[in-house]
Amino acid sequence: MPPRALGVLALLVERAGRLVPKQLLLDTVWNDAVVTETSLTEAVSVLRQALRDNPQAPTYIQTVHRRGYRFIAAAEPQAPRMLHEPIRAGSRLPRRTGLALAIAAAALAAALAGMWQSLRRPAPLAGTETPRRLLIGIPPGAVLDAGLAPALALSPSGEQLIFVAREGGTQRLYLRALDRFEASPIVGSEGAAAPFFSPDGEWVGFFAHGKLEKVALAGGEPLAVCDSPYPYGASWGEDGSILFAPDYASGLRRAAAAGGQPTVLTTPDPRAGEIGHRWPEVLPGGRAALFTVWRRGGWKDASVELLDLQTGRRRELIRGGSFARYAPTGHLVFARAGGAQGLAAVAFDLGRLAVRGSPVAVLDGVRTDPAQGAGQFTLSRDGTLVYLPGGPQGNSRAVYLLAPAGGGRALPLPARSYRNLALSADGRRLALTVRELDRSELWVSEIDRGSLSRLTYEGDSIEPVWSPDGQWIAFAWARGGRHEIFRVAADGSRPPERLLGGGGNIRFPTSFSPDGRLLAFTEIAPATGADLWVLPLGGAPWPFLRTGFNEAGARFSPDGRWLAYESNESGSMEVYVRPFPGPGGKWQISVGGGSLPAWSADSRRVVYRSGTKLMAVELTQDAAGRLSAGPPHQELDEPELDRFALRPDGRSFLVFRRASAEPERLHVVLGFGRELARLAPAGGRAP
Repeated sequence: MPPRALGVLALLVERAGRLVPKQLLLDTVWNDAVVTETSLTEAVSVLRQALRDNPQAPTYIQTVHRRGYRFIAAAEPQAPRMLHEPIRAGSRLPRRTGLALAIAAAALAAALAGMWQSLRRPAPLAGTETPRRLLIGIPPGAVLDAGLAPALALSPSGEQLIFVAREGGTQRLYLRALDRFEASPIVGSEGAAAPFFSPDGEWVGFFAHGKLEKVALAGGEPLAVCDSPYPYGASWGEDGSILFAPDYASGLRRAAAAGGQPTVLTTPDPRAGEIGHRWPEVLPGGRAALFTVWRRGGWKDASVELLDLQTGRRRELIRGGSFARYAPTGHLVFARAGGAQGLAAVAFDLGRLAVRGSPVAVLDGVRTDPAQGAGQFTLSRDGTLVYLPGGPQGNSRAVYLLAPAGGGRALPLPARSYRNLALSADGRRLALTVRELDRSELWVSEIDRGSLSRLTYEGDSIEPVWSPDGQWIAFAWARGGRHEIFRVAADGSRPPERLLGGGGNIRFPTSFSPDGRLLAFTEIAPATGADLWVLPLGGAPWPFLRTGFNEAGARFSPDGRWLAYESNESGSMEVYVRPFPGPGGKWQISVGGGSLPAWSADSRRVVYRSGTKLMAVELTQDAAGRLSAGPPHQELDEPELDRFALRPDGRSFLVFRRASAEPERLHVVLGFGRELARLAPAGGRAP
């Protein structure tokens, strides 16, 4: 046991049943050093591991939030006191003798606790110096949500695991103690993404409903910290602040965990090819933070940088990597660029805030998102690693035809790492984007024949949209910059041509008008977030709906009179309908959340996604043109639902399903720190 941890235990046992303030513990046990509360948190974490004490249901050490700790087990002296006089609040022990006496008293308590624990559990396995590996299953009926955002978080002590999964149509956080078999959903975490722990392991933060939120693991309602439209990573510092990235094209922000207006820490430099800053990690001590700089060249040009939180200065540490995390062995572990399917590590001097040596490969086959740079892995301070396998392209998926009546069949298309899909108006052809390392390419398929033909060969292609006559496919294309709007001949007879470029904002198409003359698109701007725009082909674009909220996914009705779209103006994403081109009011179509609206061919029905469910709403109009929406009803529940296409009959759907029937399982490596020390020594060369 570390001497400081024993000193903490001595003082807690000395005052059993009473609150011991944090400052008293720091003044008494660390009276000869200047430290932060992190040192105390780590000492308590060590004690809990030794005592096998669950912080959520403690037997020995109870945390009193923001105040201190209390020893709650029965404690009676069984031998003469080893301290000559009690430790009083505000008193200081002599530098050497005080700590030595505290350690001596704590040693007795620790020995007794160790004897008791030895009776409760079997002797440790031999050879524990070697890392041990095990698998964790997901609750039956649940599916891991490992999209653009990280889905995993380990508590600092390594005792608790949080993961994001969808079950019964709802995405939420699950808590799993590594010494238990079951995982439990966290109440109030519906819609959550990108979880992260507080330094004391008692809170978990996450993104949901356009906000950064937090919830106490001991129970209670989630609390909003601040606005954050998208989940591009967050990290909770020892000073009570949270660093986070609120958008694809934003810099880092800092907000007090207690809530309040965030401040800007970094701003991307477009002149240097920077698109956004993301995936922050506050380093121990709180002096600096790691973050990823995403550039126009994608993953191969991404870099891990160091941000000095006092001066604001930046310094590049690693080129060609993303999503770096600090390991307690003195290493940075990060996801590698390009086709390398796994993690790399490099020795890191925390005192000098500098890398030592060159990165080396440490683990293959870890799931990463090449389009955004996220890694599906998490590390704890005790050296435990948890990750989701799969490599940079994720799982291969097949395209399925489903109907509400039940059943379904796979289309005769090869299984690929599909990302988007769009169905032509006649229902005979399918436009798809397929992940290829750090980008996506556009393909087209004739459904009945099962053919798959490629239309683009470079850059990153996303969000295809068919023209009404089926001759063109509009899509967003990024070639060394932000996504701009192009179109390409569906038969591949002409190369892509730009419809709308420049401006510096991210743009992607969502729908053609029935006559093919107008194209609705979404633009993401730093000041207003996502907005709805309309582009007359051959003319200048104009804003249809631009507010301080996020509006996206505009779809023209087949009769051209309405636009359906999604917005978070209510605090959660819902589907609305407005008359086109206006003016007029709006009607909320969805209830309890909704996105990705689609119209039936007669313009009398809107289908949308709500979690893992596809919902439908019937629409009617009176003589004055006022719209009425019926109650939403469920069409089907698909556990893996993300994108879908509504067929011309308005009653059947195309969706993606994993090609493999094998259940997803999380991989756990106990003692991963020893593996790091062996593979990436201080000199940066493997032995």
